Amino acid sequence: MTPCGRTTAIPAPTPKPAPELFAVRRRPGDLFFAGVLFVLALFLLSRLPAETRWFDRVDLPLQPRFWPAVVLGAFTLFSGLHLMQSWLAWNRTVPRQPAPLAGTPAIPRSGIAKRPRQRSPLARTRPDHLDTSLLPAGELLRWLRPLEFALYFVAYAASIPWLGYLLSTAVFMPLLGLRTGIRSPSGLGLLAGLGIGIVLVFKTGLEVRMPSGALYDLFPPQVRNFLIRNF
Repeated sequence: MTPCGRTTAIPAPTPKPAPELFAVRRRPGDLFFAGVLFVLALFLLSRLPAETRWFDRVDLPLQPRFWPAVVLGAFTLFSGLHLMQSWLAWNRTVPRQPAPLAGTPAIPRSGIAKRPRQRSPLARTRPDHLDTSLLPAGELLRWLRPLEFALYFVAYAASIPWLGYLLSTAVFMPLLGLRTGIRSPSGLGLLAGLGIGIVLVFKTGLEVRMPSGALYDLFPPQVRNFLIRNF
């Protein structure tokens, strides 16, 4: 309401465009990953005659080589299509040198020309898309980061024959919680209780066979047998 008694219309906010549900976002290193995947598919397909067998007078779906051939054939096909799409997408983002003017001698191409760094169009939403190189160092570190948690699982499995299923699970659950950012004592205690509950369900309740811990040998024989049987 203005001092003159007139009402002014408030402009409606401009609606934001809805994000595309099926949009494909290319990351640096996508072409390298697609190439490695396709080479792996070709290698597995080439090993098919040596790793599987073919029997005479056996129906096709029952042949030991049939279903692996179907899976590896599909794997090779789709990894090849993914490699082609990645190549086309990467080729569109690579900067091109302008054509020389008439009368200007062409620059001889010797070896592989170094591609200049440029900001990718994807950098509008993600600041880490800075160049079009095949394998940026930052992207390689992102690929290797999940291996850290795989090493945690290997260490956990290796500790069970020494500490036992109960103690290993009760210790590694809070340690993983610390690694993922949990700092409260209640949260860490909840993770330890969850680990103990997992042991009670699988080893004590369902009687799943697990390696007995060498730590159990320090207890008297009756206590040791009880721990081996239940924990």
